[in-house]
Amino acid sequence: MRKFSSLSVTSRVIIIIALVLVVCLVLAVGIRFFGIVMLFSRHYETSFVISSSPDDQYELSVREWSCLGGGGADVYIRGNSMNEKKIGTAIGDNGYQPFSNDTYYVEWESETVAIYYYESLPIENVNDCSTWRGVVSYEFK
Repeated sequence: MRKFSSLSVTSRVIIIIALVLVVCLVLAVGIRFFGIVMLFSRHYETSFVISSSPDDQYELSVREWSCLGGGGADVYIRGNSMNEKKIGTAIGDNGYQPFSNDTYYVEWESETVAIYYYESLPIENVNDCSTWRGVVSYEFK
């Protein structure tokens, strides 16, 4: 094997470029992996019940979480004849937790349930629930 100093200028340039590309690839993969790990590392709070159906047959509960400055909640339903089932995710901005802050309301209909919540967007008014765009809904089968 020849020493690096005895290689031609063109060979040295190719080796240096190859090394730089390998280092960049390793860094890109590392950063991507770290970003994915951070994205999915949520800090969960204790789950709690937010509403019961008018006939007390169903119960809605949430488990709020925060992650990388964002926040949200996993929404679950359970009934007399069914185990707890995840029906959706409520997403908020800036780590805002709408259920802990009591900025949500639930509409029970005969075949569906809808949960409306404040997402903490600057254009919306927390006191005007008609502007809330966050919705999780579930249709009973």
